[in-house]
Amino acid sequence: MFNKNKQKELNKIVANDFRRLNQVLNSHGINLAPFLAEQNLELNKIVNLQLPLQASQFHHVVKQVLKSCDIPGLGLKTGRLLELTDYGILGYALLSSKNLRKATEIGSKYRIMTSELIDLSLHIQGNSAISRFKEARPLHWGQPYMIEESLSITWKLIKSLLQLSNNIKPIKIRLAFSKPSYSQLFDDMFQCPVIYEANANEIYFPVSWIDRPIPTADETAAKVCSQQCDLISAQMLNQGSVVDQVRRILMASPMQSRFHINGMADKLNLSPRTFRQRLYDAGTSYKEVINEVRMQMAIEYLQTTQFSVQEVAYLLGYDYSPNFFRAFKKSVGITPSEYRHKIEQEYAERPA
Repeated sequence: MFNKNKQKELNKIVANDFRRLNQVLNSHGINLAPFLAEQNLELNKIVNLQLPLQASQFHHVVKQVLKSCDIPGLGLKTGRLLELTDYGILGYALLSSKNLRKATEIGSKYRIMTSELIDLSLHIQGNSAISRFKEARPLHWGQPYMIEESLSITWKLIKSLLQLSNNIKPIKIRLAFSKPSYSQLFDDMFQCPVIYEANANEIYFPVSWIDRPIPTADETAAKVCSQQCDLISAQMLNQGSVVDQVRRILMASPMQSRFHINGMADKLNLSPRTFRQRLYDAGTSYKEVINEVRMQMAIEYLQTTQFSVQEVAYLLGYDYSPNFFRAFKKSVGITPSEYRHKIEQEYAERPA
């Protein structure tokens, strides 16, 4: 069972995500309530921490909002409203970190507490430090919400942790998507060169910042907060059966289906023998779980993207695409190309 205090910490983070989203929607004259109702949620119960919450619920609501409403740069707008205290004990772990390098390590290590949809990494290139954001798996939400939110949040955190003045700007920003209709929002928020259609999503800032002491650094507090984050993230990872845990890992990053069983066992802190036994006790095997998740995601990709069948196979970790074709036909009854054609026909036949 998930410890109540640990669940409360998770609730705080997700509740604050909803609170910021509500602020942005209100500013556009949009009511959040109908979107929450689809998930059997109520805003007053969310903000009063009366409901057990998961990040996946927030992400579902965001996807529905993007699908139904025209809000330019929703991720940028929600991200810039973040305060460090919104992250609860994780926020205090960041505030008490020795420097920005250590804070980045903490943010990356405990990303399960915020979102497993984005991988964050820090790189050095000459006189520049680079925070890089990458979707753990391709997301198709109408807007690059998670990248934009992560970019906005990261810049806000850097300025907050180092107590930089408001007139400080990044060196530049590179984005792996096309220039959006709301590009002026990027210019207004960051006031630096923004390069689109790059090969990565990155924000550049002076390399001297990464080892600059954080004014609120506290070694004792950092240790205590990190220990609490260890407990929370471990319990989050261990929620549910071992099958649920494997599914969660694979859904967050499908390319991990290339993992040998020993690699996945290690990720779950189990010996390969114990891992196999627990899967056997659950009436399945590692191969069966991988195939189930792959087929689930294959259907999502074929329905919602224009990726070629070969690209879908690669994204799902298949080194040899004919193996994907055979597995898909065995599972669904038709080939991936036939399935996509069927979906396109069904869509075309819908009443206008």
